Amino acid sequence: MKRNNTLTCESERVFIMKLSLKAKTGCFLLILLFGFSPTAFAKYHFDFTPSISVSEVYDDNIYLNSTNEKSDYITTVTPGFNLNMVSEKSHLELSYAPGFVWYDKEDQNDTVRHSGTLTFGQDLTQHFSFDLTDTYIKSEDPL
Repeated sequence: MKRNNTLTCESERVFIMKLSLKAKTGCFLLILLFGFSPTAFAKYHFDFTPSISVSEVYDDNIYLNSTNEKSDYITTVTPGFNLNMVSEKSHLELSYAPGFVWYDKEDQNDTVRHSGTLTFGQDLTQHFSFDLTDTYIKSEDPL
């Protein structure tokens, strides 16, 4: 019986932690959406730029193995976007690009790469500014 109570407490604690994260995210989004009056949004300039990249590469040794070389054609399609919100003294930029990778013969190596960046900048004075950038990269390639 005690074991079930412990599991219940643990599951409730995990639920509360998840709820707390969802609540924090929701509050952040509400502040972003409703914290600015329509006149405040008029002071911002928005740019949305979609992009796409397609590449085909031939690799004569995809596993970098000198004793058992395997070659393949590798196709990569990378759609993406860049969203900018700029005002007189600040800017917010979000960019994201998933890369879909397909191998012709060695299809067990097919993968999806992710690259995202979020940047916030604020001019504090005429000659002093603050920039904060966070980048997310998921790739099978070593960095």
